[in-house]
Amino acid sequence: MSNKKNIRILAGVFIVLLAIVVINKLIESKKGDRTFKSYIVNIDTAKVDYIQITPKAKDSEIILKKENGWKLLFEDRLVSADQAAIYDMFTQLVDLKPTRIAATKKEKWAEYEVTDSLATRVQLKSKGKVLADLYIGKFDYKQQPQAMNPYQRQNPEFYTFLRNGDEKEVYVVKQFLGMTFNRELSAFRNKTVVNSDGKNWTKLSFNYPADSSFHLMKQNGSWMISGMMVDSIKVENYINNLRRKTSSNFIDDVNKNQLTNPVFTVSIEGDNTKQILLQAFTADSTNQYYVTSSSNPDAVFSGAKANLVKDIFAGQSRFKLEEEQVEVGIKD
Repeated sequence: MSNKKNIRILAGVFIVLLAIVVINKLIESKKGDRTFKSYIVNIDTAKVDYIQITPKAKDSEIILKKENGWKLLFEDRLVSADQAAIYDMFTQLVDLKPTRIAATKKEKWAEYEVTDSLATRVQLKSKGKVLADLYIGKFDYKQQPQAMNPYQRQNPEFYTFLRNGDEKEVYVVKQFLGMTFNRELSAFRNKTVVNSDGKNWTKLSFNYPADSSFHLMKQNGSWMISGMMVDSIKVENYINNLRRKTSSNFIDDVNKNQLTNPVFTVSIEGDNTKQILLQAFTADSTNQYYVTSSSNPDAVFSGAKANLVKDIFAGQSRFKLEEEQVEVGIKD
């Protein structure tokens, strides 16, 4: 009887201890669910219509609004924003997976630069409602172990510390977010001059002063000027240089609506291609010409900087087979 009683007592103690262990595990599991997320941001980016970024430097706040495409608030007016930059931003945000929690107390925020004054703050809104509010702090990196192949270079792994809204936790993500968000205002502007598939182009019209205008047309797979075959390699080089043309040399003190009577015009047409109109207007001695593009209606670019005018407004001799042809357009 005594042995049976002892066995029952031990069994009871074991059941109690097992229950305590199970309860503790459940508590820890729930606690982990509250503090460690699979993804830091869980939103539908299609609903975001307002982005506010306050960089670490705090010298310029970046406001992006979705109005028939993304617009950037620049000097009290809305200009076209870099759509690709915003797409990359969303891609990084929805893919933020914490690798660990660096801190759980507010006193540690300054150490990881996620306070109001030290962090880059990113707010995403929809119809005035805040969907995400991130404080992006300092970054760190870990050097990868030396590869077996001495000629194989091992890139370091970059990490960023960040805080989500009013949460006390500081998360570590395996990304270098500063490159995307801690940037100057101008980095978010649309720098497009031309963005088109040059393989589909079939006609380029160069309208110049006097009798120097000409048409470059693709006929039966060959490029022609006034029925005369031209150097296809030169044409392809010109198209390849122009089809993804960008410029960061904006002229913001010129009202585009006041630009009339272009000196040079290039019109681009093609199969499944929206017509592109490029124009150059007389400017000051520094810029030489103001350049505009129908692909980026909000912008005026400097023609002199980065040889923009020279790259766009070619003369006939740039395409001719004969090297001794007389230049009739803009000199190369």
